[in-house]
Amino acid sequence: CEKGKKRANEIFDNHKLIKIDGKEYGPVWVEKIWDETLAKKIKLLVEKKAHISQETKKIIQQIYDEAKIESFLFYDIHNISHVKKTGNTPQFEKIIENLKLSGFKASRTHFSDKGIRTNAEQSDVERIYDTTQKEIAEKKRR
Repeated sequence: CEKGKKRANEIFDNHKLIKIDGKEYGPVWVEKIWDETLAKKIKLLVEKKAHISQETKKIIQQIYDEAKIESFLFYDIHNISHVKKTGNTPQFEKIIENLKLSGFKASRTHFSDKGIRTNAEQSDVERIYDTTQKEIAEKKRR
């Protein structure tokens, strides 16, 4: 069936090999994975419902925040902390705030309590992680 073949080719074309830190991964989906309009509709609907738990509302808010970021990658902040051997991990909210102040989009992930989704490159995330770590250390010394 030509229609089925065309659709299969469209789906196949939306998968690519990607390089991260010189390593090739994939194939991975490279087209838009979020529907911000749908996420916003769900968020607005859920906000009006009293019987929906605060935990569910929080997850819906995180999904909506993530939907605004055009990136399929996320960063595990605890993993960055482990690799850098920095000891205490900075507060996620502070890292997110510093990413946004640096002009990036950033949000907690809804599926990992250790993850941050951002359109920043890994080197930018690590630089901002280091900056945030230094800010915290300076505040403790005061």
